[in-house]
Amino acid sequence: MISAKSATIHEESLISHTASLKQQSVWLQWVDIAEPFDFSWKNIIWGGISSEIFKFVLNASVNWVRTPDLLSLWQYKKTCYCCLCGAEKCTLHHILSECNFSLQDKRFTWRHDSVFSLISKALQTQLGFINSTQSVCSKQAFINFVKAGSEINQKHNPKKQIRSHLLSNANDWKFLTDLPGTNYVFPPEVYLTPERPDILIWSPKLRTILMLELTCPAEEGIQAAKLRKQSK
Repeated sequence: MISAKSATIHEESLISHTASLKQQSVWLQWVDIAEPFDFSWKNIIWGGISSEIFKFVLNASVNWVRTPDLLSLWQYKKTCYCCLCGAEKCTLHHILSECNFSLQDKRFTWRHDSVFSLISKALQTQLGFINSTQSVCSKQAFINFVKAGSEINQKHNPKKQIRSHLLSNANDWKFLTDLPGTNYVFPPEVYLTPERPDILIWSPKLRTILMLELTCPAEEGIQAAKLRKQSK
């Protein structure tokens, strides 16, 4: 049986070895800022993930996808240019987020809008529920259950406590998304601007507005994408 200390030492040795690899160490640059893929058995078996997607995620995480630059490195090809835009070096990062042809062909936009559509539907459903069930000045209450046999201190442990959230105290929330085909204009009563945040949620009663931006970059481009969205 392997002890916790031995397992830690073994893991550190593997990471140290990975850091010495020029191609496969790229994930060490973004592992602390990116949400890892769920490789649990529950997600693999019951999550509806195909074997092709699972294989791609594993290979992409360690830069092992058979891209032109790796095929050239392995001497299967003499050149490593991008067959779509003509870039001199076609890396995995180039394919996922840098290719100008893919950008103009809206391939990156499709990826963004696919994720964006799911988020929008979930938010719209939740806002509809809040607007239909929440009174203007209500806050959600929950019961603080007490373990059997323990004493109840009504002063410090009341049965009901008040929990507020970002959408509390209003039932007039409005919702706009910048999805293709939507006639989206920033509310003129709020501010006159041609800018269109990805998601706009606002309450006239509270005079509160929430703006959300989504970006779906490759892991190496997370920081740059964050700066672009913050500047916008």
